[in-house]
Amino acid sequence: WYQRRVTMGCSNSTVDDATTKIKAAAADPKNQAAAKDGVAKAQAHLAKGKLKRVLVLRNAVTGAASFSNKGVNQAIASIKAAFPEVVIVERDLTKNQVPMLNEEIADAIRSFKLESDVQKKADALATELIEEIKTADLLIVGLPRYNFGVPASFKAYLDFVARPKVTFAYGANGPEGLLPNVPVWLVMSAGGAYGEDYYWKWLNTVLPFIGLKNLTPLRIEGVAMGKADESIAALSEAVAEKIKAIQA
Repeated sequence: WYQRRVTMGCSNSTVDDATTKIKAAAADPKNQAAAKDGVAKAQAHLAKGKLKRVLVLRNAVTGAASFSNKGVNQAIASIKAAFPEVVIVERDLTKNQVPMLNEEIADAIRSFKLESDVQKKADALATELIEEIKTADLLIVGLPRYNFGVPASFKAYLDFVARPKVTFAYGANGPEGLLPNVPVWLVMSAGGAYGEDYYWKWLNTVLPFIGLKNLTPLRIEGVAMGKADESIAALSEAVAEKIKAIQA
């Protein structure tokens, strides 16, 4: 079903012990204490000025012509320049799409029913996608605006990642996200200018629901209005400031 691409900076370094410990601590989906410990370790890792592993999710069907991909590429280039040994894990969700939910797959993702080969593959893919988030220091998500909504590829991805008692759980006080609070840079492109409309509000609802609360919007807007260069320049400045904050 699925492929990923892993690239590194100037050397073939492996992910450091801190990342390994985060993954091990959060391995048990029912262990909320371990998940919280993973948050602390991830934050401490960044606080020391290190960025070892970045997960990149692309969602543009227009490939190199996509403004969201251009923004993602610029962010990756800046990160590699600042952190030469960084490991970049890329998922192009348009070329290797996560299957859309149907009754059979939903039973595997939500109810852990693993009877058919399809269900076993869905469970294995969901586990792999979730582990990639847990072991990342940073997520970069390219998000073009298609007919005023998020790409279907990203919605399908979230449908696999949002798993009861694995990435979220309901308790006495309501829902709680179980993923480590990995920072997320959202590179959002659009022909018009929309700001913090329902598109952003939806992202700012669903991602914190699974534990991803540290969200940074990086907008490339007005590309159909002659503002592409201006928006990309602003994104470049914002990325530079975020990198300085990590290095500090």
